[in-house]
Amino acid sequence: MRPSYTKIVALTAIASTLTILALSTIIPSSDDLMPDNPYWNGYSMFTKMVKARFTDPKTIFIEPEKTTLFIISPEKNITEDYIEFLKTFLDSGGTLVLMDETGRINQLLEELNVNVRIEGYPIMDPIHYYRSWKLPKIININSATITKNVTNIATDIPSAIKLENMQGIKVLAYTSYFSYMDLDGNEQPSKDDQAGPFPIAVEASYGKGKILVFSDSSLFINSIIDLGDNKMLLKNIIGENDVIVDSSQWNPSAHAKLKTLTLQAYNIVSVSEIKYSIVACMTIITYITVRSEKGEEEKINEIEEVLRRHPEWSPQLLKTLKEARENVIQ
Repeated sequence: MRPSYTKIVALTAIASTLTILALSTIIPSSDDLMPDNPYWNGYSMFTKMVKARFTDPKTIFIEPEKTTLFIISPEKNITEDYIEFLKTFLDSGGTLVLMDETGRINQLLEELNVNVRIEGYPIMDPIHYYRSWKLPKIININSATITKNVTNIATDIPSAIKLENMQGIKVLAYTSYFSYMDLDGNEQPSKDDQAGPFPIAVEASYGKGKILVFSDSSLFINSIIDLGDNKMLLKNIIGENDVIVDSSQWNPSAHAKLKTLTLQAYNIVSVSEIKYSIVACMTIITYITVRSEKGEEEKINEIEEVLRRHPEWSPQLLKTLKEARENVIQ
């Protein structure tokens, strides 16, 4: 017996859905800064190097004095509850690393009362750079624990840090005197562009903890982390701490959402009790379906046998008589 059109469509839909879900978990992300993104703009090397967890830090247990928390290019508005969480984290000895070149992080800096801001304009350097002017090489490094054994830092279109008040702020690194702030966006020095040097990394004390601000979110992406002394800088920042990247401040893509939901569903059904219950249900459904199809096939075969002997009889009439007989028997 040939399967019905409806069943073919249903089976095709189920198979396609399962394939899409499987591919969503297999295909790596191409989103900026994602831990499973192996391409130039991903954080896969960073994640592997420091064993970072990308999650919402408010939902897990952490020991602030043993934790370094990264907030990188936040895309959501900062809430009052979030600020209170960060203040408690810092007061308890946590290390907070803020990385952003767009200026979106300024709201958080203002709420934390840290007297620095991100300018938001790209910094270029026609003399000291990697590959192009857009990747300035930072060679002016001040002595600090964070910059130990760091002689230069590779950047990727960084911005500048504006110091509103030097009190409690230590500049860790700044661009060369040849650098400029590209205010008009033409990627060429113009008379109105501001000339360097510009701070690109600062440190501020906060309670028992500290805040590190970098005006570049790309210092540790796959294409930059191997340049300069960026790996050494990262090791100095982390020390022996656990590393958390706050992914709750990003707006995930459709692929990222589907992947997360698929993995969550898989984790749920992987629980033994649920897994075996699903297998049992699928077995029962399959058995009922097969029995039903077999019964239908037997009915059709019986009619076909009669028609083979008496081809002049009406198939529809035979089917009607058979159904009437079954109703009487029942």
